[in-house]
Amino acid sequence: DWAMLPNLAKSMEGNEAVLVMSAGNQRLQFPTFPAHYAIAEDENGDLMLGGKAIIAGNWDVRTNRLATSSNAAGTMCLEFDANGECANDRRISDWYILAPGQWVAAPDKDGEYVVNSGTSMAAPAVSGGIAIIHQMWPHMKGENLVQLLLNTADKTIAGYDENIHGQGLM
Repeated sequence: DWAMLPNLAKSMEGNEAVLVMSAGNQRLQFPTFPAHYAIAEDENGDLMLGGKAIIAGNWDVRTNRLATSSNAAGTMCLEFDANGECANDRRISDWYILAPGQWVAAPDKDGEYVVNSGTSMAAPAVSGGIAIIHQMWPHMKGENLVQLLLNTADKTIAGYDENIHGQGLM
């Protein structure tokens, strides 16, 4: 819900929290809502979340490719100009990173372990990556934590395509 975004942005002001969002599991060429929060701009054209957001896609380590259910990193057009052309200045793929999310053992509501797959399993891996970097450099700002993770992602993926793989594999 776009109406929640201003409150979310306000709650993230003054701290270095990073929002990690799942790309979704609909086999689409672009992430689903709320991944678009990462590129949402205020009236001045600044990122509402201040660059402290990252989108997790699901990498299948068994096949060495984007998991078949994972949404890819393509950008959906949010704004159009008078000619009907896409007027987005920012792209989802710039905030998208892949992490292992297939066949992950995780606790269920009863404290037992179950095996799950999806971008919801990749997102905790990305959160852990952010946490490790923040532990190493506790004074680093949230937007810098995100950029460090994105900038160091592995792009040596066979058939690498930014619209599919975003910034690469964590």
